[in-house]
Amino acid sequence: MNEDFYFGVKGRVICIDPASGIEKWQTHLKGSSITNLVVHDILVIAHTKGELFGLRKDTGGILWKNPLTGLGYGSLIFATGSQSTVNILDHKAKQEAAAANSGSAGAT
Repeated sequence: MNEDFYFGVKGRVICIDPASGIEKWQTHLKGSSITNLVVHDILVIAHTKGELFGLRKDTGGILWKNPLTGLGYGSLIFATGSQSTVNILDHKAKQEAAAANSGSAGAT
């Protein structure tokens, strides 16, 4: 079975047909920041600009959204009971770790 590919970029979620590379749908969510995704059952769950969205896998239609009130714009870790690994998509944390490592390289 050919499973579609889902990409999160600049506040958008894009569904691509893997056989043809043709875009099936695109949904603009919010802003233009990093968009983290997890695919679960009939949903693509996306996080961008501090808000969580539930999208239909087949059309990209927004089924629900959750503003994650009081949690700000921090990192988000996705996990489902059926996953064997946790998806960690945190560009800022990677940058901070790289900066910390390069700053301590000359320390004795």
